[in-house]
Amino acid sequence: MTGYISQPIEPFYVPPKVLKPQTRTYMSEPAEPASKGKSESRSEHNSEFHKWDSPQVKIVMAVIFALLYVLVKREPALSAVCVVFLLICTLLRLDGHKRRIAQVPLTIAALMLASQIGPTGIATTWINDPFQKFQISSLPLFFAVCLFYMPNGQSYTRKLLLSVSVMLLASGLLPSTGFTALFIAVQYLLFVALVFGLGLDFANHQSVVELPEASQ
Repeated sequence: MTGYISQPIEPFYVPPKVLKPQTRTYMSEPAEPASKGKSESRSEHNSEFHKWDSPQVKIVMAVIFALLYVLVKREPALSAVCVVFLLICTLLRLDGHKRRIAQVPLTIAALMLASQIGPTGIATTWINDPFQKFQISSLPLFFAVCLFYMPNGQSYTRKLLLSVSVMLLASGLLPSTGFTALFIAVQYLLFVALVFGLGLDFANHQSVVELPEASQ
């Protein structure tokens, strides 16, 4: 027994090779979700519009939009065609998740709106001023052109145009010719909203440009 006690007791020793892989896995695990989160956040803002973003398509669409402008000016009821173009541009500008949510209700509402535009819609006789009638009926065309030629990227003006476009398309769900009241309200508030949105974008761009100059 005394010989057993006199023997030295070896200390508990953990080889560094065992701990080394654990530290590597611990440090590398948070990096994967971070990069994945960045890619997902970037993909949330992506839309299908980049497939149509080419000079040839823009030239063809410019001719189509100009033809629609002339037709709507002659006959305001033809703005029903502009509603279809507005629906297409709005869905293309939305990202994948929002598009899957909004495409069915917006499509149904847009078809109802297009069917309501006509003799019983914004082309009614109670709008006596022909120019005002043209302004109201050309709102879908205006927003369709703005969404189509809008540059890619997040901006306050982009959010504003998309929100109002969705509201105009959804107005087809209003009973009777209730969409005319919404169109008139948008006509009067559009100036203030656009100036406000463009002002925020200009101020934000100027602050971003001044930051690199100050750091230098």
